[in-house]
Amino acid sequence: MKYAVKTTLAVVISSMLAACGGTKGSFGVDDVEVEKPGVTKGSSKDISTTPRVKAEEAEGIMRPALGYEVKIPVRNRHPKNKDVHVSLNTESIVALNQNNNDVPHLDEVKKSSDNAVVIYTHTNTGKASAERNTEYVKSGYVANIGWTDRRFREGIFKVGPYGYVYYHGTNPSTAVPATLKATYQGTWDFVTDAKDGRNFDGSGFNPGIYRPGDFAGASSFDDRVHNQKDGNKIGHTSEFDVDFGTKKLSGKLYKHTEVNNNNPEQAHLLRYTISADIVGNRFKGKAIANDKNNEAFKQDSNYLEGGFYGPNSEELAGKFLANDYSLFAVFAGKRAKTEGEKVEKQYDAVYIPLDNFKANDLNTFGNIDKLIIDGKEYDIATNKDTFVSYKTDKKDGTKIVICCSNLDYVKFGNIGVNNQANYFLQGERTATKEMPTSGEVNYKGTWEGYISDSAVWSTSAGNQNGGSRAEFEVDFGSKKIAGKLTAEERINPTFIIHGSLDGNGFNGKASTGKDGFNLDPAATNSSRIVHIQNVDVKGGFFGKDASELGGSFHSEASKVGVVFGAKRQANE
Repeated sequence: MKYAVKTTLAVVISSMLAACGGTKGSFGVDDVEVEKPGVTKGSSKDISTTPRVKAEEAEGIMRPALGYEVKIPVRNRHPKNKDVHVSLNTESIVALNQNNNDVPHLDEVKKSSDNAVVIYTHTNTGKASAERNTEYVKSGYVANIGWTDRRFREGIFKVGPYGYVYYHGTNPSTAVPATLKATYQGTWDFVTDAKDGRNFDGSGFNPGIYRPGDFAGASSFDDRVHNQKDGNKIGHTSEFDVDFGTKKLSGKLYKHTEVNNNNPEQAHLLRYTISADIVGNRFKGKAIANDKNNEAFKQDSNYLEGGFYGPNSEELAGKFLANDYSLFAVFAGKRAKTEGEKVEKQYDAVYIPLDNFKANDLNTFGNIDKLIIDGKEYDIATNKDTFVSYKTDKKDGTKIVICCSNLDYVKFGNIGVNNQANYFLQGERTATKEMPTSGEVNYKGTWEGYISDSAVWSTSAGNQNGGSRAEFEVDFGSKKIAGKLTAEERINPTFIIHGSLDGNGFNGKASTGKDGFNLDPAATNSSRIVHIQNVDVKGGFFGKDASELGGSFHSEASKVGVVFGAKRQANE
């Protein structure tokens, strides 16, 4: 049987609110250390840093998401309820945030009619232009091209494909190639609006039974492109040059015409030129139409947005909407990887459930003020007037504790999901080129910890006297880090950490002292003493000039979870 020696996180997260310190302040020694009688120490204070420039909140279709989709527009041509125009407005474009990488709506499309004729990308059973080789991204279309809705007595007469054009990615990137430059190659797809009497004859579409662009929107699968694997270019291709250093992206979208006896020479038609700025692991910009005389592809777009996917930015994907809402396009690309390539970590997003201590990497769109769990976004911006911030989500009542007001580039704390407490840590890493290369530096901060052994024990983040303290010494010359985490109302460290620096991060081991850690110092026997040894620690440096550090460790075997953060100190 386990005994709670302190009100635990697992019961209700609100119990931690009373335990956490609520005063504003820094990690100065005078605020957080418990001194032994007769011992005099020098004092220090947090270094002065420039506040982080917070990401601008995007709205509508420019808001980051795992993906976006639009349903292929089909006009109702019933004489009593005739649709003259079905546009692609911003309300028709829907964000996708599911955590799987399945083709969206595939089952729905298959069931949309009896004897459905279903085509979709990311399959090797259709045209060559439908094949894709991406791992983290799916981009293209899924449609029943044999669909009709002929409920004439009900005022409905529709002929056209039932389906969607979309992109969707998993595992938003947290690192980039250390070279900071990469070329991506891939595909793109599109759908237009549907307008009565429209003539796309000069745009290169197969006429079809539903007159693409008229009865229904014209899609990339209606376009007359090359579909044979004979050495010629296939379908619609994309290519992108990315400079993560200057945070610029440029790209081009092409159509490759069909090659046959009547057209022996293939044409490579540039449809759009793309330029974008990289913000975090996302990008936003514009697409400029190359042929202003092509009825289907003549409109520019100022509504282009996308992101990088895969742990090391292996792939990218995005979308844009023409300024006049006449065309919606999606694109994707993949870069070549070299064996043993080095990468630079940009973001940390860690989640530790305290019921099983199995850490997960969270999705992040590069805005550390937004915590994303199971597709839900939570605001974790800290209140500068309170050292530890307490929030309740307005939508689902989720309670969140966020530390700390003096940390700009790393945030950690706990969040209650489905009545289960979980730790999180999220931060924006220091660029490797800005990391100090020499000198010994002290960092001071706080931590949260949870142990479930013979008893259940926890400690909360705070900066009050006698609160949980995190202290680190970093030698940037020898690339070594040593730290100690001391629990509330304790003098001896709970955990001792030793590790090595690696780029803008560090790895190490955490252990209790040689005598272990007593979960309940008031107990008269040794049954409450735990010995935890050599648990892997992972962390990083955050902000300008490595002004902050943070990290975490967890162990299923030792039943422990910890998150911590600290600020660089200046001697007074």
